[in-house]
Amino acid sequence: MAVRLVPDIEILAVAHLKASADIAALVGDRVGTELYAGTTSAIWLSLVTGDERVRNHLIGPMLDVRSYGGTKGQASTLARTVHAVMHDMPGVHTQGVVTSVRCLTLPAWNPDDGFDPPRPRYLGTYELVAHPSPA
Repeated sequence: MAVRLVPDIEILAVAHLKASADIAALVGDRVGTELYAGTTSAIWLSLVTGDERVRNHLIGPMLDVRSYGGTKGQASTLARTVHAVMHDMPGVHTQGVVTSVRCLTLPAWNPDDGFDPPRPRYLGTYELVAHPSPA
């Protein structure tokens, strides 16, 4: 008997965002779980925490989504676009089924001071509820 794995929510979210024409128009394919080099627009997301709601089946992970832009205005537009696209995620995906998405923290101005000068960035946090695809 093969084990059933819960979805890798980072892979699922990256694939969903990359599939959006609205996101692609702003960042191309610069969506991932690591920050892209350079100063052009990009999306960096990471799993921060979550819970298991039904053992080895239903999970409630939380993702931080960082929207970088060349300017504050570009970062804001990207963050608001990400916000809209994240809410379109419920449904069946190759990597699993998303049953709901909830914004825990609206995207807020949070310049990345790891750069000199600080890089324009907005940060939002989303909770997803997901389970494996039906067998």
